[in-house]
Amino acid sequence: MLSLLIKGGSKEQIDSVTHDLWVYLCGKIDSLQTDLISFSEFESTVLDRASFLKNVFSKSNPLERLKSVNTLRRAVSDLSKNVELTRMVKHWKEGNRKASKNLRQMANSMFLETDQYLKRQNFQSKNGTAFDLGGLVRRQNVKLGERIAITKAMELDAKEKDMDCLFFTVTCPPEMHPSPKYGENSYNGTHIQEATKFLNKKMTASFKELSKKSISRESGDIFGFRVIEPHDDACPHIHCLLFLKRQHIRTLLEEVIKAFDYNNLFTYKRRLRNDFDEKIGILLNSLLNSLNSECKTPSTHFKLIKADNHRHSAASPSSNLFKYMFEDYDASLRGEIYSDAFGTATWRKFVGARAYSIVGWKGFIGAWRNFRKIPEESLLSVCKTISRPVLLSKGLELCVVKKCGREIRKFRKDARPAHQRMLEFKRLYDSNSFRWLNEEYSNKFGEIVTRKVGISFRDEKLEFRKFKKVEYQRPAHTRLLIIQSAFRLFFCSVVRHLK
Repeated sequence: MLSLLIKGGSKEQIDSVTHDLWVYLCGKIDSLQTDLISFSEFESTVLDRASFLKNVFSKSNPLERLKSVNTLRRAVSDLSKNVELTRMVKHWKEGNRKASKNLRQMANSMFLETDQYLKRQNFQSKNGTAFDLGGLVRRQNVKLGERIAITKAMELDAKEKDMDCLFFTVTCPPEMHPSPKYGENSYNGTHIQEATKFLNKKMTASFKELSKKSISRESGDIFGFRVIEPHDDACPHIHCLLFLKRQHIRTLLEEVIKAFDYNNLFTYKRRLRNDFDEKIGILLNSLLNSLNSECKTPSTHFKLIKADNHRHSAASPSSNLFKYMFEDYDASLRGEIYSDAFGTATWRKFVGARAYSIVGWKGFIGAWRNFRKIPEESLLSVCKTISRPVLLSKGLELCVVKKCGREIRKFRKDARPAHQRMLEFKRLYDSNSFRWLNEEYSNKFGEIVTRKVGISFRDEKLEFRKFKKVEYQRPAHTRLLIIQSAFRLFFCSVVRHLK
């Protein structure tokens, strides 16, 4: 019933459904608190009416969450996205290409709202330093720089370790494609979000099998990126760029092909066919020795790229991935809602799929971002072991200058490229036993949660810079206040002279 009410996904419809649902839940919560019904009866009644609230009941304080209009609106909005994806596939048109016209218009409105929201967020530190989030433009530029730096850092690490680069693509079985470009349509009605989960689950299973064969992401035997994006008919596929040793390529080839062998060419009922080794050998020979350095099956495509970028290589490993990784990074900023890039951005927005994810280098990107939160002034009194990775993450270096016969320690900009600093940071972070400082606090729903507040090394501790949210003032209003203040000072000075 709710699916019909939010058909179209407009803001007015979502707000209306959210309000009606909030009124209904408040009545049920009152009945629960007055012991008219038990909690199990309350849960079953609510889920019968709104099954999409199932995740809320897994929290430690679901009643407070159900009272929150923002929580309900977020859940209704997610349901609306799910409904619109289903409608798009059911009424597929040839000209849709990755996302329908209605989805693109809705996504454009969401991007504009997000941009305005980010521009209204102002923060201030204890020492009075203020900053704002700057909207989507600044956010996307930060992401762009971070992605380029970590990709080049991985490429540099692989080159120093004499590792090869394998780029491959995997896709869903034919029955999950709503409108395939080639062959007969055998679509079985699988939802796009379910197809995305299916694909991610298959990739995770492949990496787990590699770990069982001593090719571990945690130990650095294999690392890289994976990017998920839609075909023209909105069915997902994954591009993966991995760095690994030459002797591990065959094992990777075997595990990925076994996971995505939909036509049973290599396996049958979870067992290997008798000619499995022979077929894998043919593919491996084509990958390593053919002119194009590639091989393929109906659902996979592998291409070998040398990490040292010899003359015969058309492009470096990172540049092979950039065209997929950055296809839609600024699509929401250009406003070209009918372009393929905007279609990819819209698809990811509605499906809830990450544009890219890191394979291996566990915990690195979170540590890099958290170390940047440490204030520079706290680094002057700690040892080099703990201050060095912080300076690397901030792009600074500590120097000593002499002034008036005294030595003064000051910071200056590190001139090295970001990817070199990232690689050195990663090695320092892995080789030293840094520990996170955590604190427990009560969130707005009364739930006790934990957050990171700093790092420690041996007996030394560094805490993150703390910011508080300040009231947003519109630029026009701010200028008016300045004019009023200036006029008041002028008037007071004139009156004083007249007296």
